[in-house]
Amino acid sequence: MFFTYDSNSTLEQRRHELLGRCFASLCQFTACSTVIGIAINTPGSPPKDGSSMDLAILHTDDGVWPAEFLEKARFLRDELGFFKKPNSTHMQEEDEYPMIGKKRA
Repeated sequence: MFFTYDSNSTLEQRRHELLGRCFASLCQFTACSTVIGIAINTPGSPPKDGSSMDLAILHTDDGVWPAEFLEKARFLRDELGFFKKPNSTHMQEEDEYPMIGKKRA
């Protein structure tokens, strides 16, 4: 998950939003055992208390998310709108890396 944050946000607000978005993504991707979130400031618009790049990781070893994680995910999706209408793209390996496994002319 990748997003850019508002230039008026504080470091603490950015960290909370990133983690909240990671949790909310569990509603959409329940089969994933790891969620990685990356956040940066909007290009050309430095935040009021300094720029940062933030990283958050949620992981479950057994592939099953605890009920409290899923409850929190549903709350963040429904109440804050995170991942309510996700924008996702699926690419086939041959589309993303067209030269792998093919001979060059």
